[in-house]
Amino acid sequence: MKYIATLLCCLLAGMMHMHSICAQESDILKECTIPKTIENGAINFGISVPPSYENSPGSYPVIYYLHGRNQYYLAPRAQWIASFFNKQFNEGHLPECIMVFIDGGEGYWMDHYDGDPMLETEIVNYLIPHLDKNYHTIPSKRLIMGYSLGGNGAAFLYTKHPELFAAVISLDGGIITYEDYLYRTGGRPDIISDEDYFYEFGSPYGWVERNRKALMEKQDTSILLTAGFIIDANKEFLSVLEKQEIPAKFVEFGYDHEFGYVFSESQDELIHFIANRLNTDQ
Repeated sequence: MKYIATLLCCLLAGMMHMHSICAQESDILKECTIPKTIENGAINFGISVPPSYENSPGSYPVIYYLHGRNQYYLAPRAQWIASFFNKQFNEGHLPECIMVFIDGGEGYWMDHYDGDPMLETEIVNYLIPHLDKNYHTIPSKRLIMGYSLGGNGAAFLYTKHPELFAAVISLDGGIITYEDYLYRTGGRPDIISDEDYFYEFGSPYGWVERNRKALMEKQDTSILLTAGFIIDANKEFLSVLEKQEIPAKFVEFGYDHEFGYVFSESQDELIHFIANRLNTDQ
């Protein structure tokens, strides 16, 4: 199949040495690009390093952020998030971290069936190795966070690749079933081919049971789900986690799906959760 051939080519290309090109986007956030390879398009991301980074020999945890559907990875929202976290670092509420904002295009965080884009492959085989090679990172303290459809992408990547991430945060995540996906998107044959493809390459539902042992071995609670509007879908996913005895923290504050509201209502739990995860020895 076309996506398998593309995936194999990307895996081979991922062995090639890559340098990123960075430009200043703001005082806090830099825009970076891993140049195009033969089989893979350029990978764009924004990065914010903590205040002490340039003058410290130490290494830092990394938080990867996945935006929602049809959002821009370097929008003012991303710069606001970077500023918010820098404030938490400066005030001592959180250990200093590197923040990475990934370009997810339309925001369907998966390898598209037609091979364009291949977002899971880009993140797992290109971006994460690139960051670990070129920045002072602590791979055992790598977190992934997403809002809306990015929350589904974060949960998917965490459950499929539990060896890569210490924890996941889904902010009012659109963690939906195949039936919900069809209802909301009309199927989009360029993104998925059928139900099996959806659960294999785009949904955490397909991976919770398969990776149950690895997910259960995480220290304490490594999954935070907050729900401001997409409540029923998050509760359904929570019930799947509970059935597999995988601990998760669920916070419901139902009102709206607007990002500012969701982030504000999630803020205290978010800071507490991240602090606990980064202050462990895992």
